[in-house]
Amino acid sequence: MLSLSISSNSVEKGDLSSSSCSGTDHVRTESAVEFYELLKEWNILCKEYIVGGYKNGKSDSKASNVDASNVQAHDDSEISSDEFAVLRLLDICYGDPAKSGEHGLKFKVRWKGYAPSGDTWEPIGNLW
Repeated sequence: MLSLSISSNSVEKGDLSSSSCSGTDHVRTESAVEFYELLKEWNILCKEYIVGGYKNGKSDSKASNVDASNVQAHDDSEISSDEFAVLRLLDICYGDPAKSGEHGLKFKVRWKGYAPSGDTWEPIGNLW
């Protein structure tokens, strides 16, 4: 098993010494295979949405091809009772953190209008 410690201070400074990890936000233990799968999935996401090729100073990535004038804000009245709005993505992993029996790329989601106790692990396909 591989233990991962996440500390916002140590990540920003690039310092992963034991003293810098004393204020970790959380620790997650996962197998080396699942961590490797996470790295592969992260690489795919970065290539698809962030690292797109640049031509003439413009990005070809999907994330930068979004025209802000075409993005419409949804107010709460537009969300049907069977839909939930994502407030924030809190974490990412590859595996089965919710013990659902389904392994894969998962995001820990904070839902708009819900307390942290309502946070859930969701497969990427549920977030489209």
